[in-house]
Amino acid sequence: MAPRCDGRSCVKEGTREVCTRTGHGPVDVIGHSLGGLIARRATTSSASVGTDARVHTLVTLGTPHGGTLLSRPCCPHIRSCVRCARTPRR
Repeated sequence: MAPRCDGRSCVKEGTREVCTRTGHGPVDVIGHSLGGLIARRATTSSASVGTDARVHTLVTLGTPHGGTLLSRPCCPHIRSCVRCARTPRR
C-alpha cells in the first residue's frame, strides 16, 4: 500500500518525478474539482517553492474556486468566508 500524502506534497512530488523521468522542463497540470483547488494551492502558496518552477500551465475544470452554494448557510459562522458573505443570495 502506498503511503498517503496531502494533496500539495503529491503535486510537488508528481511534478518532480515527471520532470526527472522525462528530462523535460515544466509540465502542464490539469486538475478537476477538488484536484484543481489542491493543484492551485500547491503552485501558488509559499510552500510551493520548487513546484511552481516545474509547472508551466495549470488548467482547472469544474473547480469551485469561489466555494459552493451549499456552503452559504455556514458562512455567517466562519470569519474567513468574506467573499461568500458579500455575494448576493439567489
